[in-house]
Amino acid sequence: MKRKTLDGIYSAKQQDVLRYHYNHAYYMLINHGAVRTGKTIINNDIFLDELQRIRRHAQSKGIIAPQYIIAGASIGNIVRNILNPLTQRYGFEFKLNKYNQFRLFGVVCCCVGHDDVGQLKPITGMTAYGAYINEGSLANREVFDEITKRCSADDGFEARIIVDSNPSGPQILSLSRTSNICLHLSKYARRTCLLLTFGNAVQTMNLFWSFNNENRRVYADI
Repeated sequence: MKRKTLDGIYSAKQQDVLRYHYNHAYYMLINHGAVRTGKTIINNDIFLDELQRIRRHAQSKGIIAPQYIIAGASIGNIVRNILNPLTQRYGFEFKLNKYNQFRLFGVVCCCVGHDDVGQLKPITGMTAYGAYINEGSLANREVFDEITKRCSADDGFEARIIVDSNPSGPQILSLSRTSNICLHLSKYARRTCLLLTFGNAVQTMNLFWSFNNENRRVYADI
């Protein structure tokens, strides 16, 4: 796609995110920053690309119904923040079954709330080929960790997790709890995690650069 065309669709920061997504291997990509800065829009498009990547792998391995996790503060939030915008932008029609699942590009997408540990049951024991965590800063830590554990896929495939978060969130990625962020994300330090800041998230950016200085594979911005 020509640069002039891209400029009409994505902001410069969103293009940076896409460029990294298409040209690097990573485990977790976190778009963090203020509301209305385009984080969810770009994650929605990356989500569609990830489903197609999963479909290609599944077809090559003869896997009929690979699974993917979509998590939000509630099922309603998932519909409002992810599914409705995708319908408006691309015309997709989503119909959730009684298990809050739908199928897209041959991948079974399992929707789950992440703000309470009581919502873990739908993904307990499942094997997922990736996850999309919307409003990650609102996630219950136990649920967040369980989602990452479910993303094990199979040999030869790197499951990816995409996250968006706001600075006002109280738990996983809150700017007001930098020590907790450092402790929590250190468990993923052997895998490549990328934090891309939208807006003025300077404190978080400096925190993640400190991970990099300790020879851990967690990076801020690009």
